[in-house]
Amino acid sequence: MGELVGEILRFGLVGAANTALGLGITSALDLRLHINPQVANAIGYAAGMVLSYVMSRVFVFRRAAEAELTGPKFVASLAIAFVVNQVALLIVGRALGPSQLMHFAAQVLAMVSYTVVNFVLCRFWVFRKTQMSPA
Repeated sequence: MGELVGEILRFGLVGAANTALGLGITSALDLRLHINPQVANAIGYAAGMVLSYVMSRVFVFRRAAEAELTGPKFVASLAIAFVVNQVALLIVGRALGPSQLMHFAAQVLAMVSYTVVNFVLCRFWVFRKTQMSPA
């Protein structure tokens, strides 16, 4: 149980660092260098993905598996989590109604779904511990 709690806390720290890096890069490119907002956002998101992968591998889940094995799975987990996020946003948004407060609530719930799905996929699939066979 302690290991799981530690992973969740470290995952949260990495998420905060990822958000700060992505927002910082996006803001600098968009607001300071006047790069197209979509391009700036994509670059910031990509930088955050790289940071998130590296930190998830070495800090959160502490797995030494090769990047060739975990890298594609990590990208797939982000894509799956994003699809779940979008479906949750659609369903919850329709259920809660059209007010701005309900739109915000739907966004928050969708973000939570993304985070939970991404954590579960990373822990049990991308960076899962392999069982050692007894000698």
